[in-house]
Amino acid sequence: MKTRKLLRFKRELDRRGQTDMAKKDYTPVMLDGDVNGVGIVEEWEVVGDHGEIHSCDIWYPPQWSDAERQPSPRHQGHSRSWVLDTNRNRLIGCEGVLELAAACTFLANKNIASVEEQRHRIDFIDAEGKSRFYTPDFELKFNGPTKLAVEVKPFDDVEKSGIVDTINAIGDDYGDLTAPPIILTEKQLTPDRAWNAESVLRALKARNEADCDALRKLARTYHGTFDCEVLIAAFGREAAGRNAVWCLIYDQVLEQLNPDHKLIDHPIISVNHSVLEGWFK
Repeated sequence: MKTRKLLRFKRELDRRGQTDMAKKDYTPVMLDGDVNGVGIVEEWEVVGDHGEIHSCDIWYPPQWSDAERQPSPRHQGHSRSWVLDTNRNRLIGCEGVLELAAACTFLANKNIASVEEQRHRIDFIDAEGKSRFYTPDFELKFNGPTKLAVEVKPFDDVEKSGIVDTINAIGDDYGDLTAPPIILTEKQLTPDRAWNAESVLRALKARNEADCDALRKLARTYHGTFDCEVLIAAFGREAAGRNAVWCLIYDQVLEQLNPDHKLIDHPIISVNHSVLEGWFK
């Protein structure tokens, strides 16, 4: 057993003795989010046969990916997955675990306004003078003028895939992008970072703004670095407090001291008071 797994197991045992989990009458807690489930619900007014007005809720399911190139059929040794972009109510297709980690990491970043896969086509002339085109894996639109293209590749495939030569051939002719495409590998998209990102996305699906507001008020009294379990214990309701912690990490009100590690392994956080006070203005 790895050292950090052993320490996590010990922490959970210690925590279990301090919570209701040790009681026989423990029952699971259902999170009460402002919006439960996937899709978008909109309220519409319809006029009846006799002129009466009725209100009804219409549910819009997640829309299928509209990328120019869809993930190819799964074959041995590879996986295919789809992750929901809740901001646009649209599925994002991923070819492999590494692309899934990238998509989750992008969606869990509040500074990124939109994530699109296989969308932006870049035409270029290769070293032999032939006209070719290249479609990056992801196109990211940030909150501002910045727009980047991202290529996701296993580190061992970067050189043999020729992606570096392709990016060099593109040069400065990359259209409306802010900079040439960048390459991300498993060295940046680590399993621990992906775990944190997936935890943020799960929390956002059950976000309760009243709980987040209560936790923000509580966080104003904390300074320096501290264990997030202390904040959750002070909140009083473990499940709701833990979910609110992830939501405030997304809001950049709370910051992980070691974002390269799972929060469950390194639960030390700090409060970004400059961002926090902006919520109370």
